[in-house]
Amino acid sequence: MPDPVYDLTLPDSPRSCAVFSSPHSGRDYGLLGETRLSPELLRSSEDAFVDELFDTAPAAGSPLLAAPAPRAFVDLNRAPDDLDPALIAGAARRFRNPRIAAGLGVLPRVVAEGRPIVEGKLSLAEAQRRISIYYQPYHARLRGLVDDSRRRHGLAILFDCHSMPHDALAAAPPVGGRLPDLVLGDR
Repeated sequence: MPDPVYDLTLPDSPRSCAVFSSPHSGRDYGLLGETRLSPELLRSSEDAFVDELFDTAPAAGSPLLAAPAPRAFVDLNRAPDDLDPALIAGAARRFRNPRIAAGLGVLPRVVAEGRPIVEGKLSLAEAQRRISIYYQPYHARLRGLVDDSRRRHGLAILFDCHSMPHDALAAAPPVGGRLPDLVLGDR
């Protein structure tokens, strides 16, 4: 098993019911092996430096869990059975899921603007390996942090920390007739 499959920073004194999770900050692109994309294009699906934006959470009494594996390798914000048959040989076709159809399953087929990550298909065994080694331990640790907060404080508030690329604004629905003024992903 790779070390680490998640980065966890615990507070010296757990005095907050908040738990911070940064599932898309991973920058270890060596995990991808052969890809048709440049590092810059691969990073287009990363929530760049969001883990660093929230790195003061432990000083305020909250744990911070972050993923070193990039979203282009495994998307920790999808269901573990969101397998894309267009990417994974042997993956069963299920009900119509727009995210999977767009190439954004638990193992993404594309990054921003629909750019394919790899040529060909991954084996079902490789998909299961990634989920077993990266996805399951991250979620087990996150569940443990939430459960610990509930035991300690009577409740838990999960902050699922993300940013959004500027080009996503074109598809974003206005809220109160307005689009966001600031998107962390576009600096």
